[in-house]
Amino acid sequence: MLASYKWLCELAGFSPSPKELEEKFTFSGLEVAGVVHRRAEFDNIVIARVVEKESHPDSKKLSLVKVDDGENIWPVVCGASNCPTAGGTVVLAKEGARFGDLVIAPRKVGGYESFGMLCSEEELNLGPESDGIIVLTDIDVPLGTPVVNALDLEDWIFELEVTPNRPDALCHRGLAREICLLYDKPFLPPVPVGAVVASQSVADVVTVEIESTAGCPRYAASIVENVTVKPSPLALRYRLHNLGIRPISNLVDMTNAILMEYGQPLHAFDLDKLSGSKIIVRQAKDGEIMTTLDEVERSFTSEDLLICDADKPVAVAGVMGGLESEVTDDTTRILIECAYFNPSSVRKTSKKLKLSSESSYRFERGVDPNHEPEVLAAANAMVCALSGGQALAGIVDCYKIPIAPVEVMFRPSRYSRMMGHSVPSSEMERILEGLGAKVTPAGENFNVTIPTHRPDMEREIDLIEEVARLTGMNQIEAKLPRIQCHIPQRDNFESIKKAKEVLSALGLMESITYAFVPLTMLQTLGCANEVIAVANPLNAQRATMRTTLLAGLLENLKRTRSRYMDSFAQFEVARTYHPTSETLPCEMVRVSVVLDGYAKQWVSEPERRYDFFDAKGIASQFCQAMAGSAPEFRVPENTAMMHPGRCLSVFLAGREIGILGEIHPGILKELKLPAGAVAFELMLNSLCAQKQIAAAVPLSEFPPMSRDVAVVADEQQDVGPVLEAFSVAGGDLVTGVQLFDVYRGKHVAKGKKSLAFSVQYRSFEKTLTDKEVDMVHQKAVSAICDQFSMQLR
Repeated sequence: MLASYKWLCELAGFSPSPKELEEKFTFSGLEVAGVVHRRAEFDNIVIARVVEKESHPDSKKLSLVKVDDGENIWPVVCGASNCPTAGGTVVLAKEGARFGDLVIAPRKVGGYESFGMLCSEEELNLGPESDGIIVLTDIDVPLGTPVVNALDLEDWIFELEVTPNRPDALCHRGLAREICLLYDKPFLPPVPVGAVVASQSVADVVTVEIESTAGCPRYAASIVENVTVKPSPLALRYRLHNLGIRPISNLVDMTNAILMEYGQPLHAFDLDKLSGSKIIVRQAKDGEIMTTLDEVERSFTSEDLLICDADKPVAVAGVMGGLESEVTDDTTRILIECAYFNPSSVRKTSKKLKLSSESSYRFERGVDPNHEPEVLAAANAMVCALSGGQALAGIVDCYKIPIAPVEVMFRPSRYSRMMGHSVPSSEMERILEGLGAKVTPAGENFNVTIPTHRPDMEREIDLIEEVARLTGMNQIEAKLPRIQCHIPQRDNFESIKKAKEVLSALGLMESITYAFVPLTMLQTLGCANEVIAVANPLNAQRATMRTTLLAGLLENLKRTRSRYMDSFAQFEVARTYHPTSETLPCEMVRVSVVLDGYAKQWVSEPERRYDFFDAKGIASQFCQAMAGSAPEFRVPENTAMMHPGRCLSVFLAGREIGILGEIHPGILKELKLPAGAVAFELMLNSLCAQKQIAAAVPLSEFPPMSRDVAVVADEQQDVGPVLEAFSVAGGDLVTGVQLFDVYRGKHVAKGKKSLAFSVQYRSFEKTLTDKEVDMVHQKAVSAICDQFSMQLR
C-alpha cells in the first residue's frame, strides 16, 4: 500500500514529521517498508515565461525559444509540438538540473546554443504524459520560483506492509484515522464540497435488481449528467502517479482517487451504453462471454458474479468493467457503481480468470458495506468539480441483507490478565472509540459496537490485541511470571534417550520413519489384523498407523538397496499404535534393529555378511545395558514375521519382551529384497520394567578351578535352561558356565546333539581342592542329566 504523506495530513488535520510518523506506523503494526521523498529531483527546475518563439530554420520539429526565469533570459531549443508562444508559462530545467544520469548543461542543439530544457510531465516524473511540455495556466507565482514550491510537489510516499486482515489500512482515510488515534487527536476529516444537484431523481432513470444476494448484499449507484471528459488537473494526476496509478481521464481518475481515499472501489459506466435503464446483479450463465476493459474476451461459469444491464453483462463484479460500457471521450452521462461484494466470490473469480486489480485486491479483503451513501456523495462532488456535470438527486440503494455491526463485551480485567500489564479504563475507551467503535459502559466492562470497516475485529481477544497494539507493544514491561512453571518430562524420555545412546554406541545408525505406513506393508509383515486407519491420509502410502517399527526400517532397507549400498545397520526407537476400546489408541515404545549386507570389519579381517548371531549379540548387549541383566532366548511359537528355523523369542526375568531372527524369506521376496536380513524388535517399556540395579560384588582372592563336561541331549533341547540348571545345582561355588561346543555326527545318535560346557568354580573363603571341586561338579552333572534326560558322553 502506497500512501501520500500530504494526503494523510490533509485528512488527519495536522502534520507530524515524516520520520516520526514512520516510527509510529511501524510500532503500531503497520510496517513501513520504505519512504520516498519527492523533492531533490526538482532542484534547479523553475517557473519561466516564454518571451519569444521562432521556428528553427533547418528543422520543422524544433523551435528557438527565449524564456525568462525572473533573472535572465535564456535561449532554449525546444522540440515539443505544444511549445507556447510569447506569454506562455513553462517549466525550465536550468544548468545543473539532473534527470537520472543526464545533467543539464549548455550545449548546441541543431546548431544553436541551448541553455536549459523545457520539461514534460514524464521528464519530471509527474505523470506518464510525454507528448509535450508542461504548459501552466491559472498560476500566479513569481518567475524563477522553484517548481517544487510553485506546484506544491514535495511529498513523502510511504510504502506500507499491510497485513491481509487490515482492509481499513488500504486507504488514506483509514490510515489518517490511525494517525489521529496514535497522536490522541479526534479524527475529523474535511467534508467534500457538495455536488451540483439536478432536479431529476436517480430512481427515475435507473433501477437495480440483485438476484444473487449471497454474492452481492448491497449495490448502490448514482448518476451524473452533462459531464465533459478531459484530463484531470495536474495536482490530481501527480497524486495518483505517486501512488502507482496511471492517470487516464477526469472520470476514471475520480474512481481511483475515491478508491485511495475511502478504500471503496467504484466503477463508472457510460449510462447511454446500458440497455433498459436497469442494473441486474446475477450469477453468470455457463459459457457466457464478455470482453473486459483489457480487451480480452473472457468466458464465465455459474460460479462467477456479473453486473448486467437488461440485455448483457457489463462488468465482472468486483474485478473489472466491460469494454462495451466503458467511459470514452464522447461520454456525457455516467452511472457510478458503489457496491459490497462477497470477498470469497471476488477471490474465486479473480483467481480463476487470473485477473487482479486494485478493486479486486480490496474486495477480496473486505470493504465497509455501510458507507456507500457517503462514498457516492464524495464521488458526485468530485465528478461535478472535475467535469462540470450535474448529479441527479439521491441514489438507488438495493440493500436486501443488511450487515449489522458486531457487538462484543470488553472486560478490562481480562486485558490485564492476557497482556500482563494494566491500562487505565479511560485510555482503553479512548482507543476503542478512536477505532470508530461505539463504547457503552456496563459496570466495570464495556459494550463495544465494532464498526463494519474493521471486519478483523469479531471477538473480545481482537479488541484486546488492538488496545495492546495502540498502547504500544514496546511499552509493555518484560516481567518473569509469578508462578513457578513445571515442565513435565515426556513419558519414557530418559529410557528412549538412553536406548538411542546404547544402540549408537553399538555401531548402528538411527533412523526416523513415518508413523503412517501403507496397509499393504503391514499385511506383508502379518501385522494387519488390528490397525488404525488415518481418517484423512496424505496418500495411500500413509493410510494406516504402524503396528511395528520394522515396516519403516524395511522401507529404508529397500531404498538403500536400490542405491547399490551393500551395508545396512539401522535402528529406530519410536511408538507403535494399537486400537483399544478407549477413544485414543494404545501407544507402545519399541526398539527395532535391522541388519543386512556386509558387516563392518577391520581392514585385515575377511569380508563377512551380517548374520543371526550379530543380531543376537546386539540384543544381548542392549538388554544388559538397559536392564542390567542378560536376556533369555527361547524358540517362539509364532514365527509369521521371521524365518521359522532361525528366530528366537526374547525373555527377560521370565517375561517375553520381543522377537529376534532372520526376516522370513517370503516377506523379503515380496519386498523384492535378497534373503538374509536379520532383525529384532523389543518392547522398551517391558524391558525397562525389569531393570535391576547393579550391585558391586567383591572379587575373590582365591583362584578359580574349571571343569569341562560333554553331554548328549535331544536335538530340540534348548541350551539356556541347561546353563541356568548348572548354576543352581552347583550352588554358590559355580561362578560361570559357558557352552563352547555343539557337535552332531559320528558317535552321536541321530536326533541327538553333543553339548560341551566349561564350568568355573571359585570360593570366596578358601582355596578349593580338586576333591571338593570334583564332588560339586559330579553332583551338578548328575542333576542336569536327570533333569533333562541327558547322558554323559
